[in-house]
Amino acid sequence: ILSFVIRGCSMSPTYIDGDTITLQKIHPGQSVDVSDIVVFMHPLKKDIKLIKRVTKIRCDSKLFVEGDNPDVLSTDDSHNFGYINKSDLVAIKKSQK
Repeated sequence: ILSFVIRGCSMSPTYIDGDTITLQKIHPGQSVDVSDIVVFMHPLKKDIKLIKRVTKIRCDSKLFVEGDNPDVLSTDDSHNFGYINKSDLVAIKKSQK
């Protein structure tokens, strides 16, 4: 289990700035589904981890990730940097469907 502290408002209203959330370390073969919350390294900025929700999955294991905040200007997500590779994930919190 890994703990991460939310910074900023991109995952609001689900999580707010300062919240600590726990996720499972990702392992090879781990299933990833739409609505799961994932942690990954920012594809364009060195040494920055992002926490986002998976909103689309392509058949080539590419994930579209978005913040929960409806204000698109409040989140740095796949709208800015495109799809990420499933292999780039660090941790996952399975959605409670």
